[in-house]
Amino acid sequence: MNGTILVRRRDFIWAQYCIVTTFLLLTLFLYLYLEVRGDDVFARGFGVFDVGKENSVPTWFSSFNLLLSSFFLLSIFVASRRAIEKGNRYWLLLGLIFLALSIDEVAGIHERSGTLRYLFAFMVPTEITSSKFVESIQWFIDASFFTSIFALVVFVLFIPFLRQLPRRTAGLF
Repeated sequence: MNGTILVRRRDFIWAQYCIVTTFLLLTLFLYLYLEVRGDDVFARGFGVFDVGKENSVPTWFSSFNLLLSSFFLLSIFVASRRAIEKGNRYWLLLGLIFLALSIDEVAGIHERSGTLRYLFAFMVPTEITSSKFVESIQWFIDASFFTSIFALVVFVLFIPFLRQLPRRTAGLF
């Protein structure tokens, strides 16, 4: 045996779909249970499957998927570097980005960073930023802003890379 593990793409995607669906159904069950029965020992124990909580089984699953993606991307980088292919540094950058995303998913670094409210407080009237509604969706505002900027920068940086890939592969990105 040469240490090769073969998994058909269809089987891998099906397994991912089933696991994610299970997490969503468990979370739905938990929320319905909390609504009917209230918070008790069962609900607290079952909370480890809540997709809306940090440090839960779904969070670790997500982090593992990002780490696995990083491993595959870094493997492509090593293979393309050995073959002296043009643009192999893009595979390295993608691998490092996914590694950082995996670490962030588990460590919650994005949740410890400051919010836009403090960065841009001088631009928005206090009455708006101190409202209960804005405070309740502040994470969404922050995430949308930073994710949009990050995605735009990465997309612009990767345009030359996408152009050199085969059409079918580039379309998967």
